[in-house]
Amino acid sequence: MYRKLELYGSVYEELYGMRTLEWKPHLGLVQVELELADRQLTFSVSPIRASVILQFQEQSTWTVDSLCASIEAQPSAVRKHLAFWVTQGVLREHPTDTYSVLEYQEEGSRPVLLDGEGEGEVESAMASAEEQKESELQVFWSYICGMLTNLGKLSLERIHSMLCMFAMQGTGAGQFSQAQLKAFLDKKVREQQLTHSAGMYQLNRSGQ
Repeated sequence: MYRKLELYGSVYEELYGMRTLEWKPHLGLVQVELELADRQLTFSVSPIRASVILQFQEQSTWTVDSLCASIEAQPSAVRKHLAFWVTQGVLREHPTDTYSVLEYQEEGSRPVLLDGEGEGEVESAMASAEEQKESELQVFWSYICGMLTNLGKLSLERIHSMLCMFAMQGTGAGQFSQAQLKAFLDKKVREQQLTHSAGMYQLNRSGQ
């Protein structure tokens, strides 16, 4: 998985010159739909957890060591995610450190969460997604400062539209809503880097 990301990143750099991609595989959620012999299941899980179960499309049985080598992850992390899929009735462990797909649900078995880990993962992923958005918007902070330096005061709508125009040249700004941008700019106001009055943002000269 990581090799594929690195390959994509190298192609991106060739296409867009000096721009680079920073991968954060621990952030966000992936929706996984599993079709087994007697049931269909849908999960929202972290990318690494999805990567673990998707390896079973290639072969129905994996050892921990071979799975670690395949996805380039540590055994402790792989065992943790395998344990999740076992509790969901998707995999079974037999013998030790060997996991196979459980095509037919065992009688009386019910999927369970590991000590609330599922809920915790969703909450953590949601928080991480927000942090990721803020981190990605921080990339455009210098451009926002440049806009405000050259044009003085700007409204949220104008800043957003200008970033979207910039995004058309190959960056990712277009994926941000005005609400997400507003949250980012309001944080800059609280940090006294910007001021906001009558719907207009401008640089806080006194705070610099």
